Amino acid sequence: MTTRTKILAKLKAAKAQGEQSTKPYCPEFSGSLWEEFITHAKASDSKIHEIANASDIPAKLQSLFAGNDGITPLHIAQGSHLRDLPWNQAPQLAMHDTPPGGEAIVLSAANFAIAETGTLVFFSGTTRPSSWHFLPGIECVLLRRLLILPTLEDVFAQMADATMPATLNLVTGPSRTADIEQTIERGAHGPRALHIFLTTD
Repeated sequence: MTTRTKILAKLKAAKAQGEQSTKPYCPEFSGSLWEEFITHAKASDSKIHEIANASDIPAKLQSLFAGNDGITPLHIAQGSHLRDLPWNQAPQLAMHDTPPGGEAIVLSAANFAIAETGTLVFFSGTTRPSSWHFLPGIECVLLRRLLILPTLEDVFAQMADATMPATLNLVTGPSRTADIEQTIERGAHGPRALHIFLTTD
């Protein structure tokens, strides 16, 4: 047997072995998808607020962020269905549709979430500007439980028959880095705080 033949035989054997041992990866969860998501999201320093439905968000946001010295601005993209929530219940919040600054609060809605990692998934579009995930100091997100999927692969499977968005943003917790002297700094490349409003509706 020549050296070339030996090498080809080894490659063929390795390929056969790999084909026999390859199995689709599927994580095992001890609880429900939303419980798994909450565990990983909290581990990434996201703040979880479980609410009955989306209409509870205005009052909840006012209780969290409205100050005693006037009106607190809240940025929501033009055309977003979130602008239709009962904002009359939050008179201390003023809605804006301009791009947020570094101290601003933004409210958006996630397209999906990943239970395995506690990650939020956002499709770009006119009502979901991608830059708004990097500009504000605080990002607040509406997430419906039925949109939580096991893995990123499941998200791609859901997108198989749809038009691919120009940008897919994956957000896992607030922005932070330890590049400088190994000290955790928040808000380095995006929001320093991430609040997730998890609804059952």
